[in-house]
Amino acid sequence: MQHAGEAPPFPIRGPRKNEDGTGEEEDEGGVEEPANEKLNIRDLMPHVDISSHITDGLLSELADRNWKVSVHA
Repeated sequence: MQHAGEAPPFPIRGPRKNEDGTGEEEDEGGVEEPANEKLNIRDLMPHVDISSHITDGLLSELADRNWKVSVHA
């Protein structure tokens, strides 16, 4: 075998460890959020009413058994 007697390589995947040995990732200079405040995923994108764009024609194309028609809908 080519690698007989050699130690396996050091794993590179997983969370990076800081100098103090904790598993927290290092700060990359981005905007820091408070640790106790949770992020509401619904606030990230604006709410848009799309009900006027849903037509009977669109629904029939989506329900079509032919995949070529429903893909383009």
